[in-house]
Amino acid sequence: RQFASNIRLMEKDIRGLKLADETFMATCQQVLGSDLPRVYDFGEDGHVHAVGALDTIGRGTKMEDLQKVQIELSQGLEQDVLTPMKQWLFAWSTVQERLKELEEMRIEVDSRKRQVFALRQDEGKHKEAIDRAKSERTKKDKTKKLEDTWRKQQRKDAKLASATATYQSLESEVLEELAGLIRDAVCLKSYLAAC
Repeated sequence: RQFASNIRLMEKDIRGLKLADETFMATCQQVLGSDLPRVYDFGEDGHVHAVGALDTIGRGTKMEDLQKVQIELSQGLEQDVLTPMKQWLFAWSTVQERLKELEEMRIEVDSRKRQVFALRQDEGKHKEAIDRAKSERTKKDKTKKLEDTWRKQQRKDAKLASATATYQSLESEVLEELAGLIRDAVCLKSYLAAC
């Protein structure tokens, strides 16, 4: 979680860097396109005249090249740094949702295990009651309760097996996704180097 939080902060910083770069390049274009100060001198006719030709600070700078560099820089940051970081963060949020599902499934499996355990204890109590029964009618009643408990236990065992299989499948998927995120997190250095 801390790592994801750090990546979110870095993404925010890189977005700030991208905006600063775009602002810097736009300002450079304005400055380089500005006129140089003019020198004025008195002419022979007694009037003030500009000396030399009008020129810009950037003297011959190709503004379209600066615009091209600005676009390439902005697109490069977006494609090579911000997009992979966004994808990683999206994958992280997806895994977090899956972890919540996994936790809910674990709670369900634990609940079903407790139900099956309770039914097995009831089965043992019914068997003891049958052994202690003195009359045939009592034995018959206790045997019917034992059979009902067995049927109920079979249904609960089937549901437990299904829930356990679903849990294990989801758990392996989430673990695989987490391992992928960890592998992808190693690429963070390359994102920052590209930045």
